[in-house]
Amino acid sequence: TITIAATGASNTPQTIPVTLTVNAPGSAAISRDPASLSPSCVQGANASSQTFQVSNSGGGTLSYTISDDAGWLACNVTSGTSTGAHNTVTVTYSTSTMTPGAYSGTITIAATGATNSPQTIPVSLTVNAAPASITRTPSSLSASCTQGTNATSQSFQISNSGGGTLSYTISDSATWLSCSPT
Repeated sequence: TITIAATGASNTPQTIPVTLTVNAPGSAAISRDPASLSPSCVQGANASSQTFQVSNSGGGTLSYTISDDAGWLACNVTSGTSTGAHNTVTVTYSTSTMTPGAYSGTITIAATGATNSPQTIPVSLTVNAAPASITRTPSSLSASCTQGTNATSQSFQISNSGGGTLSYTISDSATWLSCSPT
């Protein structure tokens, strides 16, 4: 109560009743950004790390846990708290032994008491076939002959040291040189 008094006033004192209501803080709510991840890599390599952020878009304190359902991905943080700050989580990928194709995983963020728990981040991984790569043996040829005679024929091998199928053609750059097959 607030009291207002004035000497000589006919209506003194005056009071103003004051009430204070303390409300419980609003419930926490999980916010994550981005809402999905789409890494890709070439067969034999790990996909590049990516990040996402977790924050509390509600009231109070958000205490959360992070889990995933795929052996080829890992989060560097498995739990945390937020009162609104954005916490960065790094996702690493162990994809170097995976065959080409599309793979799916899910990161789950759960928080007891949050109004929207759990929240998920779908992860769509693409492993691309390694490109073909030309290997030739030997890497150079050297020939000599006496004027008026042909140099001795030589051979070389072509192989694919990459992935997939190598389709190739062979050509030469001099009139005195020929290759077979082409």
